[in-house]
Amino acid sequence: MVSSGGMTGENAPRDGAHLSVADGELATELAEVMWAFLRRLRAETTRSELPLAQQAVLARLHATPAMTSSDLARAELVSPQAMNSTVAAARTAGLVRADRDEADGRRMVLHLTADGEVALREAREGRQTWLVGRIEVLSAEQRAGLDVTLATLRALLDDGHQTRVGTR
Repeated sequence: MVSSGGMTGENAPRDGAHLSVADGELATELAEVMWAFLRRLRAETTRSELPLAQQAVLARLHATPAMTSSDLARAELVSPQAMNSTVAAARTAGLVRADRDEADGRRMVLHLTADGEVALREAREGRQTWLVGRIEVLSAEQRAGLDVTLATLRALLDDGHQTRVGTR
């Protein structure tokens, strides 16, 4: 890959002012491929009755129980109002329950219910079935490349936010 002014890694400018044409084209293609992949994944995942926003909340609470709605909004990079709406729908559906925080009785912390665990598992199974089917058609070389790509994507996501990215 061509770098800007011969600088790579930590020495490369981060303000975007000196991006090379190759880096700009790579960024454009990466964004296009990622959006197409997300649309396809969403199409496969939405065969579940559970909206994607609620799936994200359930997955986050499964990984980190006892979060507040504000914690969830920060972690999912959405507005508090949007998260409150998502949490309210999940609570109404019986997927999430709110309990008073034992350390600070003013705060309400959220937990998955048994129905929430089942809904999350079913949504993940549908997505997993589709992904496994797609991975199975890859060559051994493409599968090995996918491992490298996953590590690279994790590095791209590492910008200080609390984005949870699964690892094997």
